[in-house]
Amino acid sequence: MRIILIISTLAFAIIYSCKDNGGDDNVQPKPLCDSVTYNTLMKPVFANNCNNAGCHSQGAGSVDLRTYAKTVQACQTGKVAKVIKHTSDVIAFHQTTPVLTEREIKIFDCWVSKNYPE
Repeated sequence: MRIILIISTLAFAIIYSCKDNGGDDNVQPKPLCDSVTYNTLMKPVFANNCNNAGCHSQGAGSVDLRTYAKTVQACQTGKVAKVIKHTSDVIAFHQTTPVLTEREIKIFDCWVSKNYPE
């Protein structure tokens, strides 16, 4: 009798864990580019990597990244993208130190391609 109870309980647990919860198994996560805005993803990237004391929080190198408007203005010159992607010899520091991760660069590229949404 005890074995039947154990087997029944185990079978119930297996069947219950496999039941359909009504969710759509085909739901794909939202692509990164669909959710990129300045406030949601770019501002934290700039705050964590560029707006440190003595850097672009104070407009170093004529690049001011303190506000949305100033950030867009700096990015539209192309200078920010060149430094981020190491395609410019602007400042030695940026040439030897990785500025952004690959994911952060992808976020930046998405943001620029979507025309800098706030």
